[in-house]
Amino acid sequence: MRLTPSLLLSLFSLLVQGQSSTSPFYPIIPYSPTSNLVSIRLAERTIPVREDRYGASTGWVFVHLHGLEQSSLEAAQEILPYSGGQLIQIENGEKRNLTVQHRKRKWSIDPNRIFERSGIKMNLSELNRHQAPEPVINEIEAFGKQLLRLLPDSIRCIVALHNNFDEGFGIREYLPGGKRSNDARRVFANPEEDPDDIVLTTDSLIYEHMAEACFNVIWQDSARVKKDGSLSVYAAQQQLRYVNIETEHGKKEHYRRMLQHLMLYLMREKEAIFSKPE
Repeated sequence: MRLTPSLLLSLFSLLVQGQSSTSPFYPIIPYSPTSNLVSIRLAERTIPVREDRYGASTGWVFVHLHGLEQSSLEAAQEILPYSGGQLIQIENGEKRNLTVQHRKRKWSIDPNRIFERSGIKMNLSELNRHQAPEPVINEIEAFGKQLLRLLPDSIRCIVALHNNFDEGFGIREYLPGGKRSNDARRVFANPEEDPDDIVLTTDSLIYEHMAEACFNVIWQDSARVKKDGSLSVYAAQQQLRYVNIETEHGKKEHYRRMLQHLMLYLMREKEAIFSKPE
């Protein structure tokens, strides 16, 4: 059976409602990924980056940057066969940071701080005791640019996959008085939700949709947000829609529920565009 946007949306709606994907009304075989391994040079080492494509181009790309954040990755891998899309992941073992070796010295860098030069310098200073030399900064900047080239021209939304630790990062930081309050244009905080489970987006419509579903949501203030080299800042500068879904480590079921609600919105939106008469 041909996987049209309308049919995929119907199947995905059933999944969000908790019904079986084997319903006789939707006898669809889920997408199987086609994989490609890209090697990107980073100073004296090569970093493997895996691309998995589920079906034809959809307009949304999932990005997994931190190897230790497995719950988000596993949840996405369960949803992508039904939503379609592309998954890009850095294969760095179960490690958060990348290691750059230059002249027998190692430097740590957060792969979510590599998309703008000033952010690279800032993060290197935070994670290492000494100021990094220019060749190290240049190598990291080149790696980030190569990684961004994997994003397709047809991209309509970047979905970042992240996990955090209990009380390590959450909605409270974006509320008035929080250390990230200047980064937020609007915040919806549900007191019944774990404050560590959040959605951060550059898009007002996605913000409204996820808030209506009663998830903790931040609408990033892209004009005032700290230019820290992160993917959310890069996406805003390029006028790309960006969504980060984040839960505590191990909360795969809740992560999947949050991601399902996001994808249902994106698929409905795409179906509406697809169905418009010419």
